[in-house]
Amino acid sequence: GANQVMEPENFPHGVLWYWQRFPAKEMGLEWGSLRDHGLAVLYPIIVLGTITLIVFLLGAVDLGGGADWEKAGLNMALMSSVGVIMVLLTEESFGAGCGLPSNGQV
Repeated sequence: GANQVMEPENFPHGVLWYWQRFPAKEMGLEWGSLRDHGLAVLYPIIVLGTITLIVFLLGAVDLGGGADWEKAGLNMALMSSVGVIMVLLTEESFGAGCGLPSNGQV
């Protein structure tokens, strides 16, 4: 959909859309208002910033030299790759219907 423009499975959809020359509005693509785009950008910044501030105020952050950055990088790479696979399996398979009607009723 319009909210998931960067998902990898949308590339072939984009190619087919280009070949068939459908108008963007017919495909569900419309420009949102500046206010909506601003809220979409500000919301995660405000939420993550608030959580970060709380964690710092509680003293739960240790920025000392004892961090194992190699292990942290490996964990981040593992979580990122597994996370993408799990999102594709859950959202695109189960959430897309798997034969169920679009309203979710069996």
